[in-house]
Amino acid sequence: MKYFNVDVLSTLINENSLLDVTLESISIFEENYLVNVILEIGLRPKSEFKKIKLIFLNVEECGFSYEKNISFKTVADSKFFKTSDGYFYLSLDPFFGDRNKISDKDTNFVKSKKIEMIVV
Repeated sequence: MKYFNVDVLSTLINENSLLDVTLESISIFEENYLVNVILEIGLRPKSEFKKIKLIFLNVEECGFSYEKNISFKTVADSKFFKTSDGYFYLSLDPFFGDRNKISDKDTNFVKSKKIEMIVV
């Protein structure tokens, strides 16, 4: 099953939200001069989906970091919305504050023009 753009946002709510999930892999690649990001995510047990791929197309900006002493896989909180200028924004380690606003203190984030979700 595939979802596109705002349908992804409206699907990943409540028990399907990106809270208490596991980040299984990150792929960043260029295709036709555009950067794309794929996140493979294992959702929590109560979700109707076991695993999804989020595909961010035409990425404007992204930043992911890793520290040895901090868990890579565990996502305890997230921020996921469509910005007023039409971008899709996801942070898997958001700074506290407005849930519908980008913060320069957000980490593990991606901002793109399009998004797809594939149920694996």
